[in-house]
Amino acid sequence: MRQRPRTLSRPVGPRNVESRSVESRKPVVFAALAAFLALGLTGGCARKEQPKPAEGPSALPLQTFARQWATDLKLRNDPVRTLHVREQSVYVYTRRGRVAALARDTGAIRYTFPVKNGRDKLFAPVVMNDPVTISMQVPTLDTKQTTRVLSMTASAVVFPTTSTMEVYDRDTGKFIDSVDLPFAVTSNAVGSAGMAYVGGAVRASARASAVDITQPYVPVKWQLMVPGVGITAGPALWQDAVFIGAEDGSVTAVTTAGREPIWPLPGGVFKTGSAIVGDLSVDDECVYASSTDTKLYALNRNNGRIRWTYHSGATLRAGAAVTSDMVYQFAPGRGLVAIDKKAGKFNRDPLWVAEDATQFLAQDDRNAYVRRRDNAIVARDKRTGEVKFTSRRRDLDVFGTNTLSEDGIVFAATKEGRVIAVRPILRPGVIGEMVEVDLTPVE
Repeated sequence: MRQRPRTLSRPVGPRNVESRSVESRKPVVFAALAAFLALGLTGGCARKEQPKPAEGPSALPLQTFARQWATDLKLRNDPVRTLHVREQSVYVYTRRGRVAALARDTGAIRYTFPVKNGRDKLFAPVVMNDPVTISMQVPTLDTKQTTRVLSMTASAVVFPTTSTMEVYDRDTGKFIDSVDLPFAVTSNAVGSAGMAYVGGAVRASARASAVDITQPYVPVKWQLMVPGVGITAGPALWQDAVFIGAEDGSVTAVTTAGREPIWPLPGGVFKTGSAIVGDLSVDDECVYASSTDTKLYALNRNNGRIRWTYHSGATLRAGAAVTSDMVYQFAPGRGLVAIDKKAGKFNRDPLWVAEDATQFLAQDDRNAYVRRRDNAIVARDKRTGEVKFTSRRRDLDVFGTNTLSEDGIVFAATKEGRVIAVRPILRPGVIGEMVEVDLTPVE
C-alpha cells in the first residue's frame, strides 16, 4: 500500500511524541548530563574541583616600593600640616595644633594630644635623647605658699610655641611642664641635655637664646643679640657649640655654656651677602648655610672659613638636607640640586639637578628618594641622578625629610591623616606587601 506523505500541518499528539525514536533524543540527554557534571551539580561519583589555597606573601618585584607600615589617624576637619622625622618617632602636626607621635619602626600611635598655644604656631619638636631632671612649680593648698617645686627625671620632648616651650615625656606623652618665655619664638629650635637654643624677637631686636627647660625660674641662661633684624633660621648644634644664622646674613658660632665666640674671625662672625632664613645644618666638618644671596656655604666648623660654595643663581630660602656624603638643596626655578660634600672644586658643580623635584626625602647606598611636583616619589641614582623608578600615587600631601638613618625609608601622609612609611625594594627575594596597587616601577 502506498504511504501518505507527512506534512508540517499534520497534527502531532502526545502519542506521536512518545513514538519518536529514542536514538534522536540521545544527543540532547547526553549534552545535558555533561553540562551537569561539568558544573559539579550531580553529586554521585563526579569529582568536584578543590578550591585553591589562599596565596601567602610573595617576593616583591625589584625597583618598587613596599609598605613598611600604615597608620590612619582618622582626622576630622583638622588636616595634617607637617611631618617631623626623629630617631625613634615620627611626629605628625595638624593645623589645629594637635601632635601625634608614631613609632618610627612600626607606626604604632604612641600618644596624641593638643599642644597649648599650638593652634597659633607650633615649631619642630626638640628631642632630648638623654634623661634630664626637671624641676617644676606645682600648686599647693598652703595659703602661705601657693606653689612648690617638684623634680622628676625623664627623657623629654619639647614643642616650642610662639610664647612657651611645652615639655612632655618623650616615651609616654605625659605632660611635664610649660616654660613661659620672655620673648616671641621666631625659629625652630635645637637642644640637648635639658637646654634648648632658639631664635626670638625682643622689642626691636633679634636674640638667640639658651633656654634651660629643667628650671622653673629664670629659664633663659644667655642671649645673643642681633640688632635690627630677625632670626628665622633654626640654629644648628654640635656637641658644645651652637651655630646661629640671622637675617643680616651673619653666621655666628658660640659655646653652649656661655656664648663665647669660637671662630677667629672679625667679631667672631662669618658674613654672607644677604639674609639667611633657612635652617642651618652641621656635621663633623662643616656648617651649611643657605643664603638669599643665591649661595650655599660650607664653612669649616672649627674656624668659620669657607670650605666650598655652590652658586645656585636663585634666592635660597630653604635650608640644605645633609647626609653622610651628600648635600641636597632646593633652588627655586632650578629644582633639587645634589652636591658631593666631600669631593669637588671650591665652587662646587652639582652632580645632578632634578628640575621636577621639590624636596629631598631619604637616601640609601644607591639612590636618593625625592618628592616630585605632583607628589610622586621618585628614586634617582645618588651619583648620576638617573631616574630608576617612580610611583603612580598622587594622594600623598605631606612628606618628612629622613636624614638620621640612611635606610631609604620615606615617610608621608595624606591631609586626612593616613600616615605611611614605604621602603624601596632593591634586592631579590624580599617578602612583603606592595604599597597598594598604585606604586609601580616607571614604564
